[in-house]
Amino acid sequence: NTVNTASRMESTGVPGCIQCTDRAADLVRSQSNSLGGEAKLTERGSVDVKGKGKMRTFFVQNVTAPALQFAPTAKDPDAFASGSVNSHRSA
Repeated sequence: NTVNTASRMESTGVPGCIQCTDRAADLVRSQSNSLGGEAKLTERGSVDVKGKGKMRTFFVQNVTAPALQFAPTAKDPDAFASGSVNSHRSA
């Protein structure tokens, strides 16, 4: 189920953006906060996901913590190591 949901997030996503479910967004926020950081997510809204129906989704903008900082993009696979980069670009 997790792999299927991840696949659906990718197939219904926007190029260059990280899309996640509301449950994953809650986990990202929680983990970032527990590390003394902050997670910035933008609600995309409901997306019709094959086999799952309507799902509330978010775009990950940036995640920071004292020992962690990432916002990878499809164009920058080294962003995990190089620091903060915007992951969602407005059209």
